Amino acid sequence: MKKIKKWTCVALLIGAMCGCATESNMKNEGYSSVKGVTETHSFSFTSNLENEEKLYPLSTGDNYYVSSSFTGVSNGTLEAPFKTLEEVNALTLKAGDSVLFRKGETFKGNLTFSNISGEDDNPITFASYGEGERPIIESTIGHTINIEKASNVVVRDLKVKVKGVNRGTNPNDCRTGIRFYYSYVGDTKYRNIYIINNEVEGSSTQDNLMGITINSLESTAASSPRGIVTNAYVKMNKVHDLGRSGIIASGWLSSERINQNNSLMDLYKNFYFDNNVVYNVGCIGIYILACTDSTINRNLVHDTGVYEENQVMEGECGIMALGTKNCDILFNECYNVFDQQTGYDAMGIDIDWNTINVNVQYNYLHDCQGPGVGTMANQQSFIRNNRIENCRGETNHPGAISITNYTSRYACVDESMHAVKDLKIEDNLIRHTAKNNSLFLVKPSNGDEDFSGNEFNNNHLVYLGEDPADTTFVNVDASLPWYKFDSNKYYSYDTSTFKVLESTEAVDINISEGAQPYRPSRGQTFEAWQKRDLNATYELVDESYPANPYNPKVTYEKEKLTINWKENKGSVWHYNIFDLSMDEDMDYRKMVGQVTEPTFSYSPSTSGDHYYVIVPVSDTGVYGKALKIKVAL
Repeated sequence: MKKIKKWTCVALLIGAMCGCATESNMKNEGYSSVKGVTETHSFSFTSNLENEEKLYPLSTGDNYYVSSSFTGVSNGTLEAPFKTLEEVNALTLKAGDSVLFRKGETFKGNLTFSNISGEDDNPITFASYGEGERPIIESTIGHTINIEKASNVVVRDLKVKVKGVNRGTNPNDCRTGIRFYYSYVGDTKYRNIYIINNEVEGSSTQDNLMGITINSLESTAASSPRGIVTNAYVKMNKVHDLGRSGIIASGWLSSERINQNNSLMDLYKNFYFDNNVVYNVGCIGIYILACTDSTINRNLVHDTGVYEENQVMEGECGIMALGTKNCDILFNECYNVFDQQTGYDAMGIDIDWNTINVNVQYNYLHDCQGPGVGTMANQQSFIRNNRIENCRGETNHPGAISITNYTSRYACVDESMHAVKDLKIEDNLIRHTAKNNSLFLVKPSNGDEDFSGNEFNNNHLVYLGEDPADTTFVNVDASLPWYKFDSNKYYSYDTSTFKVLESTEAVDINISEGAQPYRPSRGQTFEAWQKRDLNATYELVDESYPANPYNPKVTYEKEKLTINWKENKGSVWHYNIFDLSMDEDMDYRKMVGQVTEPTFSYSPSTSGDHYYVIVPVSDTGVYGKALKIKVAL
C-alpha cells in the first residue's frame, strides 16, 4: 500500500525551508559523528512512494510449518507442525507453497530439494514464523541448504550453520551454507532466485566452506548453454567464518583441460549481490563470474584471504568480477584484505580477466595488504570516485591502484580480450603511507601488451610518508603503453622530490592534445612531467579542514529531490552525500552520490524520514564538518 505523508510545516511550499537562519564566514571544522545528532534543518513533502523496498514476491499458497520442539503427531499445520528436515524434504512443493521454520529453534540436518519451480509472482518460499531469533538450520556434513535446478524460489530470514573439514587435508570436500546448483541443464532455463536476509555461519576460516553459492556444471565451453539463470537477488545477508569464499556465482567445466572456470560472460544474467556483510573468510568475500548485467553494491567486506597456508583456491581479494560484462561495483567498503599466504593480489576490489564495462565507483577501500583496486585484462571499464587509504601493496601488486594484463587463454576467452583497453581511472583519492612501492602501478603479466585508450585523469595522489623519495607516484612498465594522463594532483610533505617511472612512446600517447613523452632517465623534473600529465600540480600536503556547507534548501518535484546549499569560505574538492537514519553515522554503503558543486539531485525509493548528510572533502581527503538535514516524504 502506498503511503501519503502530509505537510508538517505550516504554509510550507516546494522549496521552502524550516530551519536555522543563514550562516556565513564560519570557522571551518573537522568531521564529527552525526549519529544521534539532531538535524539543523528539516523539510517535509507529500510523497507517493512506498514505505519500504519490495525485496521478493510473497507466496500465496499452502504453508507447511516446522517446529523441532513439537511432540505430537505431525501433519505440517500450524497446530501440528513437522519436527524434522526429513519430513520437509519428503514434500512435493508447488508454486505458492511456503515452508516456515519456527523462530528460536534449531533444526539439525540438510534441507535438500531439486527440480522445484514457483511462478514469477507466486514463488516457493523457505522462511520463518513466530517470535524470536532466526531459526537455525545446522548440518554437520554436506551442504546445509542444497537446491538444484530451481526457479522462482525464495530463501529468507534463516540462520544457516555449516560445518566443514580442514582445507589443507581435504581440498576437494567443499561444503556450502546455501547452495543453488545447476548441472548439465541442456535447453532448460531458470529464473528468479531470492536469497534475502539470512545469516550463514561456518565452523572455521581454515575449513573447506563457502557461504552462499549459485553454481553450474557443464562439460566444455563449446557445449555450455548460455543464460542458464536469469535474475538472482542475494541481498541483506551476513556471511562469515568460512575457509573458502563468502558469496559466489560461478560455473565449472568438467572437461576443459586448460582452465575449468566457465567464464563465458553470458552464462548468467541479472545477478544482484547487494547490501550484504561478509567477513572472516579464507579466500574472496564476494565474487561474480560469468554474468551479464550484474551488481555488487553497498556491501561491507572485511577480513578476507585469512586462510593460513599457501593454497590457491578462488583467489585473494575482497570483491571480484571475472568473465563479466556490464557490472556495477558501487558504494562498498572493503578492508583487511589479505593474500591467504600466497603472495598474490589481496586487493579490495578486483576487475579480473575477460571483463567488459565493469564500473568500480564510490567505494571506500582501506588497510588492504595489496592494492585498493587491482585489474587483470579488461576492456571499457572504470575506476572512479573511490577513496583508497593505507592499501600497502605488499603482494605481487605493489601499488595502491594496480593495473595488470593477467589473463587465461582458453575457449571461454576471445583472443581480443588479453590486454587492458579503454580503462578510465578518474577522480580517485589515494592516501598512501607505504614505502618502496607506487601509488599508481601498471605492470605486465602473461597477457598481450597492446594496451590502448587507457586514461588516468583528475586523481588526487597523496603521499603521507616522511620522504617522497621512498615511493613512486606513477610507475608504468616500459613494455606497456599508457595513453593519457591529465589534471592529476600530487601531494607530499616535500615537493623537492618527485618520482615517476613512465616511458610511453609518442605514437601511443595523446600527442594531439599537446602531451609529450616523459623520459625519467634524462633527469627530468615535475615540470617535465606536466608536459605528459597536462595540467598536473604538485603541492605540499595540506590537512586543513574544507569549507563547511550551510543554509540548505530542498525541493521535491516529480519524485526527484534537489538539495542546494551555500559554501563557507575555503576550498572543497567534493561533497559526499549520505542517506542515513537518525542513529547512523557516515557509511559509504549509505552514500547516494558525490558532487563538486553545492547542489545534488536524487530520486529516493521509499517514503519516511530521511536524514541527508552532506560531508565536504578537501583536496587531500580531509573530512569537514557535516551538514545534517531531515526530509520527510
